[in-house]
Amino acid sequence: MDMLLRAVVFVLAVLLLAPAQAAVKVALLIGNAAYADSASTLRNPPNDVAALRSVLEAADFEVTVVENAGRAAMSRALSEFSETAAQAEIGLIYYSGHGIEMNGENFLMPVDATLESDVDVEYETVALGKLVDALSGVKKFKLVLVDACRDNPLFSKMKRPLTRGGATKGLARIESTQSNLLIGFATSPGEIALDGEGDSSPYASALARHLVTPGREVEVVLRSVAKDVFEATKGKQRPYITGSLFETVILGREAEEAPATVDPCRDAAVHWQAVSSRGNVALLEEHVRLFPSCAFASLAKVEIEELLKSSAEQATTESISVAAGLTVKQAFDQLAQDARLDGDLPAELPAEGALMPGTYALARGATRADVVRQMQVAQAELIGRIWAGRQKGLPLENPEQLVILASIIERETGLSADMPKFAAVFVNRLNKGMRLQSDATMIYGLFGGDGKPVGRAIRRADLETKTPYNTYQIPGLPPTPIALPGQASLEAAANPAATDDLYFVPDGNGGHAFAATLAEHNVNVSRWRKLAAETRVKAE
Repeated sequence: MDMLLRAVVFVLAVLLLAPAQAAVKVALLIGNAAYADSASTLRNPPNDVAALRSVLEAADFEVTVVENAGRAAMSRALSEFSETAAQAEIGLIYYSGHGIEMNGENFLMPVDATLESDVDVEYETVALGKLVDALSGVKKFKLVLVDACRDNPLFSKMKRPLTRGGATKGLARIESTQSNLLIGFATSPGEIALDGEGDSSPYASALARHLVTPGREVEVVLRSVAKDVFEATKGKQRPYITGSLFETVILGREAEEAPATVDPCRDAAVHWQAVSSRGNVALLEEHVRLFPSCAFASLAKVEIEELLKSSAEQATTESISVAAGLTVKQAFDQLAQDARLDGDLPAELPAEGALMPGTYALARGATRADVVRQMQVAQAELIGRIWAGRQKGLPLENPEQLVILASIIERETGLSADMPKFAAVFVNRLNKGMRLQSDATMIYGLFGGDGKPVGRAIRRADLETKTPYNTYQIPGLPPTPIALPGQASLEAAANPAATDDLYFVPDGNGGHAFAATLAEHNVNVSRWRKLAAETRVKAE
């Protein structure tokens, strides 16, 4: 008993004397630059994220970075981050990329958004409110920073049958009822935020300078950020903040944590090693600010000058993006119209599905034929790898049939999470000898590589038109792919979900409802038609 008492006393002493744990601080940084529409490509979001990551990690934040994310990837990142944030005292989410306001609600654009119509906004973007929701479990203070509203060429192309008063390029003013939540915007409501002439946007540069200043309260540093941005843009950009805060919150370390006796150059060499090879002006400027009198400051200043000079002289964009789901002809049309590329395209179109969609780096003087070769090689390598790892027992005889099935999946859904379910439906139908009945194949049979004309409705007579591709009329797979499948659809075709589903229909919320029986499917169809009718009534 005496030994047990001594043990209890020892444990209590350890707990009472142990130093208090520092507040857990977490951050999610999202930078979207390589948009599917090449005209919408931005230069600085990855640099914005890199600059903020450096200063936040130095202030003891646990940082998660997501770059060039499609809608599924953004949603998944927010879901995973919400679990991490539920354990935190302080949570921060920063977004850099395109944004749009519609009917008073703000949306952030994933890189795979095309927004041919304002009807697509709900299904192809991520609502700003989802970022706020991801921080709902944070215990003390929540901060959302939105560096969006950049000028986006998609707005001039987008059809707007549902928008009351028109979609705007800027974002709308919002108010939140949550306490201890601040939402910071890079510019005023309805205005355009600049991508920046340097390596970071004006807002990101100011945040990197001030956000985690030791000993300064968050509302004070955000005012300093706004002042810097206003001055740097000569009054063109006015950041603003909404929300309420009742706590004293310091995002950086407490001022007294840095004793006066510490050598100011103690960490300069480590910091220089981390940033010197990145070729990032914002990180080098941060080094000069943190270590102005240390050995590497002069080298950093020289490097900054050289990078700014090189940036000014650079005449070409760094990458080109070709979206999954295009046909080979549509991809060729995009390459033909891109003025950054030299030379002619190959005289003959490659086989449908033979090009790998995605983002490709452009070396100076890159030709159109170079890009086509890269896409062909990448697709061939990817197909070979995925075919080798496919499920056993699939009703697919060769890699070409894998590509055909993947192209149908790609055209039927843009949601990566749903693709294995679509694959299961089609594989189950093939195994049962049922026709695939895919609208996408019927449309390809009617219009080929040019695609369905905008505004052309699908008619019942189209379903009955016999072509080699109309899977309402022919058994099995069509003779060739109908589009360029991406990696997600290829992997789904090779590894379908384990379901008995034979039918699918939109669920009215951006996803799909699947069913194993016709009776279940008819219920899902009725529900979807009801939601569609309600949407039309609201639009009127």
